[in-house]
Amino acid sequence: MKRKPIRSAPPATRVQEAAVAQSVDWKEDEGFDEVQEIRNGLPVDAFFQLQEKLGVGTPQLAGVVGIPVRTLQRRKDEGRLTKDESDRLDRVRKLMSHATGVFESETAARAWLTRPQIGLAGFVPLELADTGAGIREVENLLGRIDYGVYA
Repeated sequence: MKRKPIRSAPPATRVQEAAVAQSVDWKEDEGFDEVQEIRNGLPVDAFFQLQEKLGVGTPQLAGVVGIPVRTLQRRKDEGRLTKDESDRLDRVRKLMSHATGVFESETAARAWLTRPQIGLAGFVPLELADTGAGIREVENLLGRIDYGVYA
């Protein structure tokens, strides 16, 4: 018995791709504004706004973000953080946002992020946020809490 060859679909043309993009209301630059903002450096005020939301001292947040306090003072004079500092600050900002969504209040999120957690082997979530691996562990636990799979 002879099998028919499998015919692959013809490659999409640019016109077809554009039609699909329009049909799902997709914009090519959506989401890239944030990337550009971080590349340009966040305003130093973003650091102090997050500090206020978290209810922690300057040295504690500066340590998590990896900015020496003296350097932070220089950044204050310059008005902007560097790209790397902005990226680290943005990760902590997103962590706070995720925790706020899970606990449905900034107050509860702040309390959870600044106290030792059994699900993190007794570590304080904010203190783990100084590394990418630490942030992933905290995000993982927040996901489990959100879906009711705490243990």
